Amino acid sequence: MNPVPKTVPESVYTIADRIARNAHRTQKRSNGEPYILHVERVASRVAHNLKALAMLHDVIEDNVNYPESRLRLHLPDWLVDRVVILTRRPDEPYDDYIVRVAQDD
Repeated sequence: MNPVPKTVPESVYTIADRIARNAHRTQKRSNGEPYILHVERVASRVAHNLKALAMLHDVIEDNVNYPESRLRLHLPDWLVDRVVILTRRPDEPYDDYIVRVAQDD
């Protein structure tokens, strides 16, 4: 797998931000707040070179309109590979998901 670059072009973040906002535009959290606020909070807590990944971390899992193949049309492989790793698979027990993510380099 390609390493995460130390610097990420602003255009990658811009594309990731647009995709995340579009994917989550109608979604709400259980407390009624817009789902994108959760995504923004996650992105605000990571290093700059990981912000695009943070913005996309729930896109594949929560929106059938954004499969891996669609993300690959617009974003670099290093980023999409990691979004896939962070995507919990259907019927994957949560504990198994956490172990799988933690084991991946």
